Amino acid sequence: IPEDVKEKILRFARAAIAVGQMKNKAYVNFGGVSMGGYGTYELITRYPGLIDAAVPICGAGDISKASLLSALPVWAFHGTADAAVDYNSDKALADAIVALGNPNFRFTTYEGVDHGIWYKAMSEPDMLPWLFSQNNGIYETKASYTAENGKAFLDVKIKIKFSDASKITVKANGKPVSMQTYTEQN
Repeated sequence: IPEDVKEKILRFARAAIAVGQMKNKAYVNFGGVSMGGYGTYELITRYPGLIDAAVPICGAGDISKASLLSALPVWAFHGTADAAVDYNSDKALADAIVALGNPNFRFTTYEGVDHGIWYKAMSEPDMLPWLFSQNNGIYETKASYTAENGKAFLDVKIKIKFSDASKITVKANGKPVSMQTYTEQN
């Protein structure tokens, strides 16, 4: 691996570890209402390793991406009388996620309630404690590099598990890369 690419990998790894260290002390949760509910589903299917938990409220998502949510903690809320966002679309996605065996997925239905359910969802006594208890302690990220000559291509993947500081894995083109563990002193 060329020296400039090694340096990029090291900088990328340090940034990933710093984010991961912050993530172990903070919670990366996401939620939204209506179009924000759609956006929540879109974000968590695009970046499933980035978010600790999500709360889509009266939204819906792409059922073809349900497999990307097979483990992520999600608590979705929807009213059956919603005329703005189809309840059945959200329920179909919820059923698909449950069928995949996601033990961290919840779907709350409000019978006969229309689109304006955010006040009910946010008033659920267990919702906020549940949301802030979801910290997976794992940070994963990846990047690709192409040399200036366009010939060298490198995929870098980093996975950090905070319950065991020795579980920092850096791979380049699928092969482990040996490098010093980044600490606050570096």
